[in-house]
Amino acid sequence: MHTFFLSLMAAAAIISHGELLANGNFENEENHSYGWRVRNGKYEISNVSPFHETTPVYLKLHSNGSATIANHGEDGISAKAGEVFLFSCYCKSQTRGKMIILFIGDNGTVIGGKTIRMKSNGEWNEITGKFQAKEACRKGSLEIVFPEGDYLIDEVSLISQNTLK
Repeated sequence: MHTFFLSLMAAAAIISHGELLANGNFENEENHSYGWRVRNGKYEISNVSPFHETTPVYLKLHSNGSATIANHGEDGISAKAGEVFLFSCYCKSQTRGKMIILFIGDNGTVIGGKTIRMKSNGEWNEITGKFQAKEACRKGSLEIVFPEGDYLIDEVSLISQNTLK
């Protein structure tokens, strides 16, 4: 029954805010990493020194050079060719480098993305960027690649710019 209500809450967030990612704030009570896959890195869910007290859970990631976190939304992320997407998250790190945002299409190829320089001041910083889908897809996913270092990540969001019109 609890899972049913979580699904309803996720659907409400998608409808009201246009959010395309599943569990972007890592607050799913049954499984805090629900919706996320991690490759080439070690991760844990933490609540020590959170971004915000109302959403105290976040992802703590250690990257050996190319750790990737991926999210396919609730059932894949659909896009039209030329559609513009807005990405944002909060990240805390002492590491200089660039975060690579990749939008992966149905056949596993990159159909959009952006490289974003991260601040390395040890504070929670908002990271934003936008990119355009080069082709249409029905079951896409978002991948975020991190350089070597340790990162705290929260409030990850992806919406279509069309949602704001």
